[in-house]
Amino acid sequence: MMKCVQLTIVLVFLGLICDASELCKQKGIRGWAKDIKGSPVSSPSSSDCINRCVKNNACVSMTYNMKKKDCWLKSSIKTVKWKPQANWTSWTNNCADLRG
Repeated sequence: MMKCVQLTIVLVFLGLICDASELCKQKGIRGWAKDIKGSPVSSPSSSDCINRCVKNNACVSMTYNMKKKDCWLKSSIKTVKWKPQANWTSWTNNCADLRG
């Protein structure tokens, strides 16, 4: 975990990524896990959806439908299933979780 944090800090410092939260975003992937109550919510972009997740203490990942502009906030990563699916973008607060 420490190496990931150090790498993120270096990349942000060098200007290689605009926002550290964007580091674990995957286009064309849909995440299936436990939804936070009230999901989905309307969101103009996947970046906005990520920001909603980051600001919500219960949120550990999100999945965003680009066509419908639906933001699905997820409270559990333990049960997440990542599946290739067009028009979806997913994100998690731990990049290693995307390998599952």
